Amino acid sequence: MSWTAQATQENAVSKNTALEVAKAEALRRVAALKERERAYQRILAYGEPKVGKSGFAMDWRTEEEIENGTLIRILDFDNGCEPTWRTNWDSDPNIEILHPIVRDNEGYPDLSETILLAEAWIQMAKDSIEDGENVKFVFDGIDKWLNICFLAVQQDKRSTNFKFLPVLWGSRNKTYDDLIDKVCALPCDVYFITHMKDKYEGINNPNPTGRMPDIGKNTMAAINQELQFEKKIIGNKTDYYVKVISSKTNTALVGKEFNILTINAGEVEWTSVPEFQAGKL
Repeated sequence: MSWTAQATQENAVSKNTALEVAKAEALRRVAALKERERAYQRILAYGEPKVGKSGFAMDWRTEEEIENGTLIRILDFDNGCEPTWRTNWDSDPNIEILHPIVRDNEGYPDLSETILLAEAWIQMAKDSIEDGENVKFVFDGIDKWLNICFLAVQQDKRSTNFKFLPVLWGSRNKTYDDLIDKVCALPCDVYFITHMKDKYEGINNPNPTGRMPDIGKNTMAAINQELQFEKKIIGNKTDYYVKVISSKTNTALVGKEFNILTINAGEVEWTSVPEFQAGKL
């Protein structure tokens, strides 16, 4: 039952009664915010494929949180988390992964069924939090989700033509934003993962000028921390790095780079980032 239902009596609600209920809800929300030790994290992690973004997400708990059974719930549109979970985390039962894409009989994504399954997973995370469990939520593959949202404006699922009237793009964007917003509304830390895309300049003859995160245009407004991942190869040694690009909650870390993984002649060394695990990015 929603909080507005408290003011409902036989479908007749006075303006004053509804206002009093709203005022009480406002006070409840302010009190809940004051009780929190810190702001919830809203992290965007980006980089090229296979540079440690998903593995980093699974290393998101302190030793105490692991012992206390903190859950990491992963909405895996990219469908790439399972190998890392099995290989490096021994199939930890407190890391739960859902690949939400539902396909029709021809193998094409079914948008409405996919949304329903993703929303169910988000609600399940919220239910766990309301039951007193500590949850951290990962949305892996928002670039894949953005691509699936083209189905909201395509009449033919086989079409590869993405040149639509401007008014039609709104349907794609709303479908994408609605799911992102529902994740951001969770009362817990959230970690988004995406890949990179070419950045273009020019109108008539656009030319690629670099790379940028593959996200919807409104996504960055919801982000409080940005992490960029990359790997560097020198001879037989490969180092994986994460760099703090921006942070509203710990500006002293901006520009800092962490070496999280080194592979050298078959030897593998993973280094956790305590600031990330403890929610202090």
